[in-house]
Amino acid sequence: MRVDLAEQTLSKDVENAMEMIDELKEISAGTREFINYSYLYRQIFHSKKSLENLADSRLQILKEIQD
Repeated sequence: MRVDLAEQTLSKDVENAMEMIDELKEISAGTREFINYSYLYRQIFHSKKSLENLADSRLQILKEIQD
């Protein structure tokens, strides 16, 4: 899959749209969670700001996702 297509498919907009459509709301919970985590991973790993220390909030987000 092309990167730009993957970014569009796994975007926050797609997650929000799936939540807004009543027919998809219940059956798409797992997919929306996956999209949300993918979105967060992309935001963290494509950040221009490097990780400064172990207390960086982005590392805390990754720990929360892992749990």
